[in-house]
Amino acid sequence: MEFYRQTKDIETLRKILGHSYTATTSIYITLANVDIEKAMNVFIPIV
Repeated sequence: MEFYRQTKDIETLRKILGHSYTATTSIYITLANVDIEKAMNVFIPIV
Protein backbone atom coordinates (compact mmCIF):
# COMPACT_ATOMS: atom_id res chain seq x y z
CA MET A 1 0.00 0.00 0.00
CA GLU A 2 3.03 2.26 -0.22
CA PHE A 3 1.70 3.52 -3.56
CA TYR A 4 -1.50 4.72 -1.89
CA ARG A 5 0.35 6.31 1.04
CA GLN A 6 2.42 8.38 -1.34
CA THR A 7 -0.21 9.26 -3.96
CA LYS A 8 -3.64 8.90 -2.27
CA ASP A 9 -4.80 7.72 -5.72
CA ILE A 10 -7.18 4.87 -4.94
CA GLU A 11 -8.48 4.61 -8.51
CA THR A 12 -5.05 3.92 -9.98
CA LEU A 13 -4.26 1.49 -7.15
CA ARG A 14 -7.55 -0.30 -7.89
CA LYS A 15 -6.45 -0.77 -11.49
CA ILE A 16 -2.94 -1.91 -10.49
CA LEU A 17 -4.40 -4.53 -8.15
CA GLY A 18 -6.97 -5.62 -10.72
CA HIS A 19 -9.97 -4.95 -8.51
CA SER A 20 -13.35 -4.34 -10.14
CA TYR A 21 -14.55 -2.08 -7.35
CA THR A 22 -12.93 0.71 -5.37
CA ALA A 23 -14.65 -0.67 -2.27
CA THR A 24 -12.47 -3.78 -2.48
CA THR A 25 -9.32 -1.69 -2.65
CA SER A 26 -10.54 0.37 0.31
CA ILE A 27 -10.70 -2.77 2.44
CA TYR A 28 -7.02 -3.47 1.80
CA ILE A 29 -6.07 0.13 2.56
CA THR A 30 -7.99 0.00 5.85
CA LEU A 31 -6.35 -3.29 6.82
CA ALA A 32 -2.91 -1.88 6.01
CA ASN A 33 -3.59 1.18 8.18
CA VAL A 34 -4.65 -1.04 11.10
CA ASP A 35 -1.44 -3.06 10.74
CA ILE A 36 0.61 0.14 10.80
CA GLU A 37 -1.12 1.34 13.96
CA LYS A 38 -0.49 -1.99 15.69
CA ALA A 39 3.17 -1.93 14.72
CA MET A 40 3.59 1.63 15.93
CA ASN A 41 2.00 0.81 19.28
CA VAL A 42 4.68 -1.81 19.87
CA PHE A 43 7.46 0.76 19.49
CA ILE A 44 5.79 3.92 20.77
CA PRO A 45 4.15 3.53 24.17
CA ILE A 46 0.90 5.39 24.69
CA VAL A 47 1.57 8.44 26.82
